[in-house]
Amino acid sequence: MADDKNHGNPDGNPSACRHRLLSVFTTSEKQHLVAQSFRDWELNQVDFAGADLRGTRFVNMSLKGCDFSKADLRGADFIECDLRGANFDQAIFGHNRFANSCLIDAIGISKRLRGYIAAEGGVFWYC
Repeated sequence: MADDKNHGNPDGNPSACRHRLLSVFTTSEKQHLVAQSFRDWELNQVDFAGADLRGTRFVNMSLKGCDFSKADLRGADFIECDLRGANFDQAIFGHNRFANSCLIDAIGISKRLRGYIAAEGGVFWYC
């Protein structure tokens, strides 16, 4: 059964929490998501932090507010995904596609990474 947890913030003020994350996958399950395929689902605010998502395909997905921090995203494809407000802090990228995927208000994206994502089809405005 999935339970949810607060996405913490440094000052401890609950009203300042960005959003609530859903713990859909256990820590162990997050290490076995390699080369999976997800299509036409709504997985908003799911905790993928630290997950091994190498080669995973997300197609026509709503992934708003998901936490991909410290996730291994090498070879992952995000095709026509809504990634608004997603957290990519310290995620590992390489050989990705972001075709027609919206990343408005996504966090943890450096200027260099933003250029890479845009070159791979990601959009940061007017989605």
